[in-house]
Amino acid sequence: MSKKFIILSFIILIFSPVLLTQSAAQTTTPVPEGYISIPGIPDYGNLKGSSVGNNLSFDSGFDLTNLPQNINVTSATLFFSQNMSGSGLLKIIDKASGTAITSYNISQSGVHQTSEILSKVNAVQNTSSSNISLLFQSYELGTKDNINFSQINLEIKYIFKDILAPELLTQEILDLQDTSVIIKWTANEETKGFVEFGKTIKYGQNSSYTPLPALENSLQLSSLTPGITYHYRIHLEDMVGNKLISPDYTFQTTYNQLTSSDNNSSSNNGLSQPVNFEAKLALVGGKYQVDLIWKYLTLHDIDGFILYKRIDKSSDDKLAVLDATHTSYTDPNVEKNQRYTYYVKAYKANILSTASEETTIVVSADGKVLGADTETERITNISSILVVLGVLSLWLFMIYLVFKRMQKALLTRKGLVNILRSPEYYQNDFEKNIISNQD
Repeated sequence: MSKKFIILSFIILIFSPVLLTQSAAQTTTPVPEGYISIPGIPDYGNLKGSSVGNNLSFDSGFDLTNLPQNINVTSATLFFSQNMSGSGLLKIIDKASGTAITSYNISQSGVHQTSEILSKVNAVQNTSSSNISLLFQSYELGTKDNINFSQINLEIKYIFKDILAPELLTQEILDLQDTSVIIKWTANEETKGFVEFGKTIKYGQNSSYTPLPALENSLQLSSLTPGITYHYRIHLEDMVGNKLISPDYTFQTTYNQLTSSDNNSSSNNGLSQPVNFEAKLALVGGKYQVDLIWKYLTLHDIDGFILYKRIDKSSDDKLAVLDATHTSYTDPNVEKNQRYTYYVKAYKANILSTASEETTIVVSADGKVLGADTETERITNISSILVVLGVLSLWLFMIYLVFKRMQKALLTRKGLVNILRSPEYYQNDFEKNIISNQD
């Protein structure tokens, strides 16, 4: 058993580098390559000395219209065959510029090739022309030389240009602090980049570029304002200049350094308190929420607001930190049979204003609001009760007066009836009797 184990371990040790190499090769994205062979037009020619025809040059050319678009040519080689040797020199000249590409000794027959034509191919790619025209020119050709050239062709190798923008695979927030944050991201290829950020969707600030192109990069943003929501987006650029701008993301700096100034008046710290603070219970999608709203007179003088929440008689907790453009907030975490108390403070840097008036929401077990009041509302409610009591008292007093008047009328009628019934009643001073009856 141990002998088999040793043999198996030995085999794994021998072949593991090969397996790892194959695995790495499989995960590496190959660079798209291409090859094309373009025949000359014409792909043959002939040089003759003065005694056999005196043909000292011939033309050939190449049509490059079949080359794919968006490529980088990595090599270009001109091939041709010479059937027999002669004397003198052969020059291959670019007819467009009149410059010699290369030259050969005609005494050497066989297959010739040159890669000096690469620059001409690249030059044609960068112009509207799609043709290369060549002149095969002989010098000091022997009078009896008769040399044939054939199989003139141009072989081109190329790779496709990277015209695709890089892809942002992941992005995350690291080490979030009161005044700084680190933004980290990964891309599908090596890129450099920077972060555009600001307190609104207009951004307005840019970080520095990442030091080196890499698949994974990170940047630190500093000198931020505590407790503020920031917008940001990541700009990427790959090795060939393709660019990407990410969607909008947000983060909110912490507020651990903010200090309370509840014991100071607003004149001492320069921050006035938020006013008209209200809370309303709403049922949205079958779930309760509390909508909070308030006012602040000089929004440009502060950095934002901090909302506080108290459940029943528990301690006050920070509910949210908002920038100065927000004067409303929705608390979705509301449950039945609970009492919620809210208030808000303004802040600038690490200074807090005094608290706004508190507002309370009490939700019964069946979801009905049992109470929703502020200090101002309580005073208003008491005043309303007093007004109602006053109106009720006046109404009762008026009823009393009416009753007394009706009673007097009834008594008067009773006296008159007595007079009619008995003349003696009249003779005995009926007015005195009426008065005595009224008393």
